[in-house]
Amino acid sequence: MSKAVLIIVGLPFSLFFSIHRYFPEYIVIPLPSKTIIKWIINFFSKKYTPQKIIQIAVCFRSAPPPSWVVDLFPLQIPLYHLIYRQIGKKNNHLYSSFCLEPLIQSSTSVSHSPIPVPGSQRAADILRNFIYHMKKSGYLSNCTIEEHLNITRYLDRCRYVPAPLQPHIGLLATLLLQLAETAKPSTSKRLLWKELSHTLENIRTKLSAPDEKEKDIRIAKKVADSLEALYSALGRRNFDDAIKNSFVFWDANQNNLKLVLLLVELAHQRFFFTEAAQLSRLGTFLSKGSLQKKFCLHWGRNALLSHKAEEGLTAFCFAFLRLGCVVEFPFPGYEGLLSRQLGFLPWQKAMTAAAIIKAKMTPLNLLKSLIIAERFSEADIIASQYKPIKKKKREEHIILSVEVALFLGEIEKAWATIQKYLGDNPSPKILSAAVKCCLFRGDMENGKVLWKKVVQHNLALEPFLEYHLLLGLGMLHEAFIRHGRAKYFHTLDKYPSIHILKNLPVPNYSSKALLVLSECFTGDEIRFSRLYPRIQEKSGAEKVYFACDPRMHTLFSRSFPQLNFVAVKKGNGIATLDDIAHWRSLPSVDCACYLDNNGWALATRVQSCITVMQALPEVIKDYSSLEHLPSLIPDPARFASWQRRLAPYADKLLVGLGWRSSLRRYDRNNWGVSLYQLKPLLQLEQIQFVCCQYDGCTEEEKDFLLQLPPNTLLQLNVDQMNDIEETAALYANMDMMVTTPTFTSELAGSLGVPSVIFSPSKRAAVFCRPGSEQYAFFPKAIFVYQNATDGNKIALLLKEKMKLLASLYLPEARNKFTDQW
Repeated sequence: MSKAVLIIVGLPFSLFFSIHRYFPEYIVIPLPSKTIIKWIINFFSKKYTPQKIIQIAVCFRSAPPPSWVVDLFPLQIPLYHLIYRQIGKKNNHLYSSFCLEPLIQSSTSVSHSPIPVPGSQRAADILRNFIYHMKKSGYLSNCTIEEHLNITRYLDRCRYVPAPLQPHIGLLATLLLQLAETAKPSTSKRLLWKELSHTLENIRTKLSAPDEKEKDIRIAKKVADSLEALYSALGRRNFDDAIKNSFVFWDANQNNLKLVLLLVELAHQRFFFTEAAQLSRLGTFLSKGSLQKKFCLHWGRNALLSHKAEEGLTAFCFAFLRLGCVVEFPFPGYEGLLSRQLGFLPWQKAMTAAAIIKAKMTPLNLLKSLIIAERFSEADIIASQYKPIKKKKREEHIILSVEVALFLGEIEKAWATIQKYLGDNPSPKILSAAVKCCLFRGDMENGKVLWKKVVQHNLALEPFLEYHLLLGLGMLHEAFIRHGRAKYFHTLDKYPSIHILKNLPVPNYSSKALLVLSECFTGDEIRFSRLYPRIQEKSGAEKVYFACDPRMHTLFSRSFPQLNFVAVKKGNGIATLDDIAHWRSLPSVDCACYLDNNGWALATRVQSCITVMQALPEVIKDYSSLEHLPSLIPDPARFASWQRRLAPYADKLLVGLGWRSSLRRYDRNNWGVSLYQLKPLLQLEQIQFVCCQYDGCTEEEKDFLLQLPPNTLLQLNVDQMNDIEETAALYANMDMMVTTPTFTSELAGSLGVPSVIFSPSKRAAVFCRPGSEQYAFFPKAIFVYQNATDGNKIALLLKEKMKLLASLYLPEARNKFTDQW
């Protein structure tokens, strides 16, 4: 890619070197006035073809009138606000500046492209509603908002607007800055301490208060011992002991903020989210340093869980923009929780843009934030310029540099970077980064070498990477044994109320009843459900219960009538617990990823429990263990109903299509592609594509489909995320499925639907038999890797694999449709 161009208008030439130093990624062209700027932009637009894509930024000393901005539009180049940056030691700075978005296509084709620019008017409407809501709640009382959001306007005391982002993201970022500036109250510390004391008194009445007879004995203990005991009790998840030890400090009048932080965790674990948010807010304003950051992040997450979205957003703004925390909500689910409460806006991207402006972050935190916001090119510049001195930071910098290169598609560069640090005794983190490179490259030869180092030094890699590496090496049994030792599969081990087994069969003294706890995520639960009959055979228990998602209870019961299924509503992360009444009986929120109230009651009645991942090593020894697994059986009545509804399309091949994960994050996007890239595939004749994107199309994707002939992608009124029975009946009617490795591929494969599972990353290929395209768990599924962004190449490859599947698995009457390709 050619180097970007920065055109400076109306600034003294004396500032040239300062500008050049602050913008090393640009070719800097200083101009005394704007008289020849259009000629220069035209020159660069014509000189650099789409094969030599460039980025141009135009900076001004003072803001040009709106009419001048409009004059640039005939050049067919989108114009957006750029971050203000100081360029001198005194007060010399760029008062106003604009940035041209990278030219993805040639300038002549931009205006004629049928693909809509995402987020324009619809995003503006959502943003306008958000602004109204926040102003009404009093969080933006000092802001002046322009009525028309066509051009971003500066807000009071907010000087910076970020780019190269769309205007609605820039305005949202500026609003978040305003929230961060006004978050801290003007209340004196004395009054805050008084409020903290009152809040602690309220929480004491909420938690189970200790017996008054023991009070004097506890006060006589040393406070330091009690603090250590409190840490220990929380670690063991013995909350009664934790409560007792916390009151020692209270009775001794020890207002220790570290203790308050532990009480926040205690209140959070016991589902007292409102009280945890109150404590965290006070702790944020009374503490300093790393303790303050911890308090603030707890404040944000507990406020969101208390359905106080405005307060939660304010807390996160304070943490990210005032305290310099990495711009990542505590868990991926929290951004979704924020969106459900305040609207689907680009929170993470806008927050990162605002954080860059605020400049409170360390280089490494900024680098992490840019990666999370998918601003990989900017992250690459920072990674190349930053030179850490300390060993710990140097290692973190290397790992982040590798991440950036992988997400930019520069896989060989990432491998070359990490190879330099693979000495005789590399750290587990460096080894994990190297394994990630091997997975992206599909390089199992070097993966084998890395695994030898892991075994030789008795190390443990990042669990998910270790699991995928062993699958890629064909070591199935070892993969499930090692992955079953991961920390997140042992959440329930600390609770003495239930007996958790580490492996099968069950011991003789607890062989009466066994509860098997399903995997936390929907796709994994469906994939492993076909092994449940074998788990029951190997268990050695008199009666076996299988916990399952309530959405799948009837599907599993029909498919495996010999098994006993119990509907258990699980929370895939605490942020997904919409109604905490389902989990109130649990001893802590930790248990919610496996059990609800009814599930906990059953777990305490049976003699033993085991998670699916800990049971699988007993039934998966090698690839032959995955042969002849039973398929799921859809509801016959629903299946017949869909047959009738799809009858009008019998003259075409019915192909279900899914293209991405519902979790649209930087670390999941490399598993899927955009719908825009599949346009050449959608234009194939003799095929009726059916939308099997389980979370539905986004508004931008719907706009794109409007540019195509009607019913190119048939969108049916099915809630594929919640109505699993209806979805299974629909999928079972497909001749074939073309999808990325997500819930769609798991359900279709388990139903026995022939599937092409495609991905732009070779990482997903670890589920294939070594040296084969066959997906190991599904005999009628093949994996396709295509890292090109060229839709024609993707379509050509998918068409070839679809024809192969049709010849192998479809009857002649349906196979005939591929003959014309």
